[in-house]
Amino acid sequence: MNINQKGFANIVLIVLVVILAGAVGYFVFTKKPAPVVEQITSPTTTPPTNNTVSQNPPSAPFIKVLSPNGGETWKMGQTYSIVWEVDKPYGAVQIQIVTDETSDQPYLLTNGYLEGDAAKAGSYSFTLKNWWVPGWANGKYNNIQSPVELGKYKIRLMTGVGGPTDSSDKQFSIVK
Repeated sequence: MNINQKGFANIVLIVLVVILAGAVGYFVFTKKPAPVVEQITSPTTTPPTNNTVSQNPPSAPFIKVLSPNGGETWKMGQTYSIVWEVDKPYGAVQIQIVTDETSDQPYLLTNGYLEGDAAKAGSYSFTLKNWWVPGWANGKYNNIQSPVELGKYKIRLMTGVGGPTDSSDKQFSIVK
């Protein structure tokens, strides 16, 4: 063999080794589906007593307003806390104040959504002033500071599009 033939043979050998290594890597590192095992039982067979399968379906995601939840009285200029409970930490929570649960024009206690640690905290404190905060709510932007009207309201918590929401069980009052 002359030197050109040896060089060509080496290149072919290297290409074959790379192809072989790639094929072996593909079969070794790709996930294989678990085999399907079908178990057939007769309808008269009773399950064993140590059966650990839960009969309860998983619970739906939730957020729950704990306070104010109805009957409280808030006075202008005082500091209050909105308190809630969640099944898991959501990335964002918006606190709305509404006259009823069907309101599509809520007032906001925060400009937009609380995010990060503030959303996970489960509470938000604020001082009740004469003006609501402008911002996004229900897909609409209200850029006008709305005056606080005395009356009865509910807190509505929203976790984002498609996420769980909750409102106070009953109305609370805002007075002077």
